[in-house]
Amino acid sequence: MHICLDFIPELIGQPQRCKQIFGIQLLAHLCTQYHLPKSMNIAKLGIDVMFTLLTVLEKGEWVTFFRQTVPSLVAICEAFPPLCDDVTSLLSQLGRVCYSQMTVAGNSSKMCLHNDKVTESHGLLSEKLLCDDYDVLYHTVETTFRQICERALVMDKLY
Repeated sequence: MHICLDFIPELIGQPQRCKQIFGIQLLAHLCTQYHLPKSMNIAKLGIDVMFTLLTVLEKGEWVTFFRQTVPSLVAICEAFPPLCDDVTSLLSQLGRVCYSQMTVAGNSSKMCLHNDKVTESHGLLSEKLLCDDYDVLYHTVETTFRQICERALVMDKLY
C-alpha cells in the first residue's frame, strides 16, 4: 500500500478537483499508516498544494475542495507533528478568508443566519447559499483546528 505514496504527487497535480480531493484524503490515510520520511515530504507537498489552491480556485470550487480536504489535516498532523505549523497557518488563512466572505456576502452574520425572508424576496438566495457554504467551511476549519490542538495536548507534546 505504501507504493501508493509515489502516485500522490501525480494525483494532486491533476486538473480535476475530485482527483485532487482524493489525493489529499489518500495522503492523510497513508501518513497514518506509514510514518516514513518520504510520507512526510509528500504530506508537505500536499499542504503546499492546498496553500496554492487557496489563492487560485474560484468561489464554488474553493468551498467544495476545502470542505472535503480540511478534515484530512488532522491525520497528517497526528502522523507528522512538525507539519503542525504549516497546517495551522493554512487553517488560519482559510478561516480569515471564510470570515471575510461571510461578512461580504451577508453583510453581517445576522444576514447569513436569520434573514431568510429578505434574502428570498430580494433575489439574493444564491448569496445566502454561498454565505451558508462559507459558514459550514468556517466551522469545519474551527473543528479541525480544535482537534489538532486536542490531539497535541493528549499526546503530552505541544509542538
